[in-house]
Amino acid sequence: MNAAMNWREWQFWRRTMFRKLLFVMLFLCALVLVLFIPTGVNIARNSLAKFDHKTPVKVGFGLRANQEFPFYPAAAIMYRRRTPRLQSERAYRKWLEENPAKAEMVRQYQSFLNDNNVGEIIPMRELLQGCADNPLKPELAFDVPPKALWPNIVPTLKWFDANARPIIGKVRLYHGYRNPDANKA
Repeated sequence: MNAAMNWREWQFWRRTMFRKLLFVMLFLCALVLVLFIPTGVNIARNSLAKFDHKTPVKVGFGLRANQEFPFYPAAAIMYRRRTPRLQSERAYRKWLEENPAKAEMVRQYQSFLNDNNVGEIIPMRELLQGCADNPLKPELAFDVPPKALWPNIVPTLKWFDANARPIIGKVRLYHGYRNPDANKA
């Protein structure tokens, strides 16, 4: 700083230097993100260790996942996404009220699952969630699989309850059946 610099010049110089320093810091942060995140830095554990793709990784809010892909920040918040309106609890109750035949099939499906001691593992609304990506056909948001496929879910739910739930904890599951009409839509 020059001894002949007045107060106004000093303030201008100070603000300019602060802006330059801030720009350099932001540039360095962006550079670190560009260099390290795509290569699989384990941000979830706040370390710069590479993934070995086998170790369970704690991903925010206590969710544990055995990651098969490099960690990206977007993956940490994917499960925080809200349930689509077409698959909300309110939409599920409305779907049951508007479709008495489907409501009867849901009762039969629930009794089948209860008879096989897997009825309380996953809420029925989550088991029936189907195609929510088509807002033009809200009736496809929930669907009961055909009776011929019902026995297939029993060992899956038993395995999930015995093996996956103790590790993962509370999660939202979706059934694997997809209505053929949803594929046409």
